[in-house]
Amino acid sequence: VELPKLIKLKIQFVLHLFSGQRRPGDFQDHFDSIAYASGIQRGSIVVLSIDIVLHQLGDLTNPKSVALWTDLVLLELVTFIIGGPPCETFSAARFNALPEGTSGPRPLRSLEHLWGLPARTRAESKQLQIGNSLLRAMIQLKIAASMRNTTAVIMEHPALATWLPEAPSSWLLPELVWLKQHSRGDSLDIDQCSYGAPSKKPTTLQSINCPQLRLHIATTPNHARCNCSLPHPKVLIGK
Repeated sequence: VELPKLIKLKIQFVLHLFSGQRRPGDFQDHFDSIAYASGIQRGSIVVLSIDIVLHQLGDLTNPKSVALWTDLVLLELVTFIIGGPPCETFSAARFNALPEGTSGPRPLRSLEHLWGLPARTRAESKQLQIGNSLLRAMIQLKIAASMRNTTAVIMEHPALATWLPEAPSSWLLPELVWLKQHSRGDSLDIDQCSYGAPSKKPTTLQSINCPQLRLHIATTPNHARCNCSLPHPKVLIGK
């Protein structure tokens, strides 16, 4: 993919990062059906599902791939970015006590070592390296968007585990704290059960240039926070 060719196309892009395999009902499927039904001219806005399983440019651990998508943002060719970097190395479920005789993945981060504990196995080091690279790619694109007012961004990650004070969180990273405090930044907490998920799964949505997100959540019942009177049928235990 060459930037001069993309510029000549005179179209806008929507980037769905960490999209996984294309499937019916995914973000791109919904966006295309809603956008074209609302009268947007087909081909004027193109959704790109970006993931390593789809194309080499979807490898967001590769600096060259990240540089391409960053350039598109800085050239004001990207309308919207949505992405949820892999969160398994941050998950508070790693701190859950498991029944005697069972084992699960142990914590890989702490409040003092948000980018990774110094003592870890080779497999854990690889897991951290990949997770950190993908998170940095998301942060880089958000920072690029904060330098313009033409690209809206929403990043999804687990909410700060207020019920577990020792648990680390990506939202404590200085880069994401700075983006939250940006004049065009915002941060909102939701519970995924409010949108039909089987578990509560508290989630934070951090945005840049996207005031509509706050307006939407304000009109959602209970502001998208759990008000279920019964226990959820599915509990995340870290296995």
